Amino acid sequence: QPGAKADGIFQRIQRVNLVIHHPSDLQSETVGAEVDRRTGEPRGHATVRFAGPGGPGTAATNATDRAVALYCDLVSRACIEGISLAQTAEGAMGEVSNILVRMRELSVQASSGTGASTDRSALQSEFTALTAQIGDIATRTDFNGTTLLDGTADLDIQTGVDAGQSVNISIADLQAEGLGVDTLDISTAAGASTALAAIDTAINTVATERASLGAVQNRLDSTVNNLTSTVTNLSESKSRIEDADFSLETTKLASAQILAQASTAMLAQANQSQQGVLNLLR
Repeated sequence: QPGAKADGIFQRIQRVNLVIHHPSDLQSETVGAEVDRRTGEPRGHATVRFAGPGGPGTAATNATDRAVALYCDLVSRACIEGISLAQTAEGAMGEVSNILVRMRELSVQASSGTGASTDRSALQSEFTALTAQIGDIATRTDFNGTTLLDGTADLDIQTGVDAGQSVNISIADLQAEGLGVDTLDISTAAGASTALAAIDTAINTVATERASLGAVQNRLDSTVNNLTSTVTNLSESKSRIEDADFSLETTKLASAQILAQASTAMLAQANQSQQGVLNLLR
């Protein structure tokens, strides 16, 4: 009979509707593959893979964030400032060395027995001026308020996050008094000969300090390189934990879109069937 036939058709349609999902109910398994219902595009925000809220993945991510921040601060401030300080001091030492070389040249000229006393007096005037210049360089070379070449520079550059993880920069007294050239007199041949030995010692002292400072600078360079590598590796680790796999999420997005389109088509077909039954009953 028509009534019983219509009831059977409606029952079949209801069973179909129980299987079919509405597009608005479709959700992917991960946040990264969710589809915006208005635009059909993926919702772009980060997810923590391999772990749910409060899981080990989240804890590892938080620990990584803290480590990256600490290392970045160390690289940008302590080590790089230490390198700048070493370069500043080394540049001043280079000029002191140049002055000492010139003072030795003057001493060699004054030590010659053929030179007149007036010539030695002129050489002594330049010699005295150069001695004063060494003192000026030593007392005026500073970095961020710290005088570097007067014997008071003894600094610890922090290169790690714990106590004791530091590199020491200590610079000897490179003033004329500290180098032993403040009382030299080349106005006589004997005094000039004595000055040669003292100036040689001073030149060796400055060279030793420059070598020591260069070694510290190279050490800080290596520290910066190591910390930079550590920051890069920690950032990659964070990315592996937190960032979505683009190819996987794109595949899931395509799958979700296909399911949404299929569901829409099936619902449209089911609605047409219902409309056809209603038309038969009219």
